[in-house]
Amino acid sequence: RDNRRTKKKTHRFEVIGYESYSNRQFKFDMRMSGRITFDVDVIVDNLNHTLIAGGYYAEKVFSKANGTFYLRAPLGDPASATLKFEEFNNTLLETVEGKNRRQKKFLTQIRVKDLIPRRDGGVLIVGEKFKRLDSRTATGTLQSRQFAGFTPFVSDYYFDDIFIVTHHPDGELHWTNFFYKRQYSKNDSGVFSSYFVMKTPSQLRFLFNDEIIQNTTVSTYNVK
Repeated sequence: RDNRRTKKKTHRFEVIGYESYSNRQFKFDMRMSGRITFDVDVIVDNLNHTLIAGGYYAEKVFSKANGTFYLRAPLGDPASATLKFEEFNNTLLETVEGKNRRQKKFLTQIRVKDLIPRRDGGVLIVGEKFKRLDSRTATGTLQSRQFAGFTPFVSDYYFDDIFIVTHHPDGELHWTNFFYKRQYSKNDSGVFSSYFVMKTPSQLRFLFNDEIIQNTTVSTYNVK
């Protein structure tokens, strides 16, 4: 609600819940303390009985992410929610944007791909660089493979590096890490790109294909 610059003071998430075993309905707000949401994902942490929202926030401009936020609300006591904002540090900005970023304090072409809860109640916010470029053609182009038919647009898809920002249960920043990949495709809606994460008790395995071709190499990043 009110995720606009002119109404950012009242920006909030409205949570509506229903308990099937008791037929109890409930509703509560999770406020964003005057920030704008750039991108967000929400999960239920069944182990710790909490609702977790995490993603990227903006201070002034909706299209510029200034950092990550972590919002944790116990389902039994949502009034005691934890909300923490963390600005992108220079190391992360230079890694994602390169050293020629001209001292920018924000990121643009990113999105939340996964929220992965920790056993202690913290969370891993997994982000990915993503860009889509559309151009119009005079004669139209045939979409590839199972996407039959002609379209007047040519769409280029770029799925690039992965970066993880981890928050403690109290919202404090724990660690960040960055993983390089480059994926490019045309007119396939990006369905063969991005990554798959395999979760095990000891580590996370991020699998991705190096090239969007039939005979490719599948690589993995292992995060303990």
